[in-house]
Amino acid sequence: YEQAIEEAKTLNSSVLIGACQTNLAKALMRTGNPEAALKHCEESLRHLVQTNDLKRQGDAYNLLAVIRFWGGNEKQALRDYEKALALHRAANNPEGEAAALTNIAVIRENEGRLEEALQLNKQALSLVRQIRGVNIATQLVGNISTCLCKLYRFEEALLYAEQAVDIGKKMNDNNALWHQISITQIKRTIGYPIDELLQEFVEVEANCHKESFPLLQM
Repeated sequence: YEQAIEEAKTLNSSVLIGACQTNLAKALMRTGNPEAALKHCEESLRHLVQTNDLKRQGDAYNLLAVIRFWGGNEKQALRDYEKALALHRAANNPEGEAAALTNIAVIRENEGRLEEALQLNKQALSLVRQIRGVNIATQLVGNISTCLCKLYRFEEALLYAEQAVDIGKKMNDNNALWHQISITQIKRTIGYPIDELLQEFVEVEANCHKESFPLLQM
């Protein structure tokens, strides 16, 4: 990445320099170096704001927010996610817009603003269903189910958890198993017959062993 940055500098291209800096920041985050990632992400934005590439600016702000969020600075992360959202909307980039909405929803949920988080996740899901983000849709439907559970709207939560399982199975996504666990837990809360729940638990536990997941605890 550093070599690519130097080559981009020889071309005097702010777009290329910014894109390379963003990629380096992502790599540094994956290797557990958030301080260096933050430095390169900020450098990326310094170059990208000089361009008309709103999508790359939005991606950089989203990454900057992720770094700050995991560093414990949720307030600044929220401001950066909101900048990313505005940029992706201006760039007509629904995938980036959905990612920003999802991330803002996480913060709102942490703040206890559950209804707002629910609506943000629903907005993101609507966007994702217009593109090829079926895997992301599985996560979003699960997020909606979680918010509904926290709002004590268990019947609705169950419907969304079942949707998440259906989507996950179609995509051969292991996350479907976690949503199946959620279904059993929601049914337990609602008061489904214990015999039915035990049978579901046996099936889910067998799938956990099949997928090398840890033993479930009920």
